[in-house]
Amino acid sequence: MSNGIYFVGVDKSITGFAISVIDQNGEQCGELLIDSEKNSTRDMVYRIYSLVRQAMGFIRNYGPSVSIYIEDMSHRSQGQSTLDLAGLHYHFLCKLLEHSLLDKSVLVAPQSLKAFMLGKGGGKGSKKGFIALQCYKTFGVEFDNDDLCDAYCLAQLAKEVYEKCREKEECSGEKKRVGKSRKSKSGKRKLKLRKSKKRCVARFAIKSIR
Repeated sequence: MSNGIYFVGVDKSITGFAISVIDQNGEQCGELLIDSEKNSTRDMVYRIYSLVRQAMGFIRNYGPSVSIYIEDMSHRSQGQSTLDLAGLHYHFLCKLLEHSLLDKSVLVAPQSLKAFMLGKGGGKGSKKGFIALQCYKTFGVEFDNDDLCDAYCLAQLAKEVYEKCREKEECSGEKKRVGKSRKSKSGKRKLKLRKSKKRCVARFAIKSIR
């Protein structure tokens, strides 16, 4: 593994736990799809334990320098499957905490992932196929599996947010440096900052886990 940061996207479910990893150049470094049979006779606790154990083993291969973006649960869902997914969700978060990775993790609302890929107005009622198509148009990567596609898009979102934060920090630092060395004729410090053409990610409903 390189010494750079890795961006990890996680789309978790009982029947298909998908993880995608990209580097700072946006190149895909690895992916994992853990399949748990719907008709499995295994106890649900065992299935959840097995899914999370395999997922953590894969993520830890990329070291401590990671930014992990996890698709959050849909709060409108109901029924037994929602309870099972909630168990998987919190067991996974507990394992991230155990391995000192929880503070490097962010939850992303499902609608926010759609908005990131499809733009304003694309966050509601959009079918999975549209995201896969937009992923191919934007990043040139094609997926046969929707879970892996979502995980990859989450990793790309993590990369974009990271770059935005770096850009903001660099601009802030430049402003301080220029302010100390340059002044206008009126004596007031000025700095003209170039606006980025990238999508604004500040509007997405993402939250760090504390």
